[in-house]
Amino acid sequence: MHSPRAEKQRKEANLKGGQHSYKDKMVSSGYLCIKKPKDILKLLNSTINEVRTGELDVKIANCIGYLSSHFLKAHEYTELEKRLEAVEDIVLEQK
Repeated sequence: MHSPRAEKQRKEANLKGGQHSYKDKMVSSGYLCIKKPKDILKLLNSTINEVRTGELDVKIANCIGYLSSHFLKAHEYTELEKRLEAVEDIVLEQK
């Protein structure tokens, strides 16, 4: 790269520096409505397959996995809260 004959290649390489090559491997399936844990299963299934085939960048897949985990925890807490409220209602009615 220090050769004067390679100046054009050096300039092109410098211009490409810092650019992400994964931009072509973004999620292309569009908006996905996630309301239930089974929706997460579908999402994770497609994400795994897209990573394995090289259609999706691993960084994006990691983000999807991380956010899916948070969704599942929030869903679990919401369900527990509903069950607790139902038990509290029953106890209050018995008094």
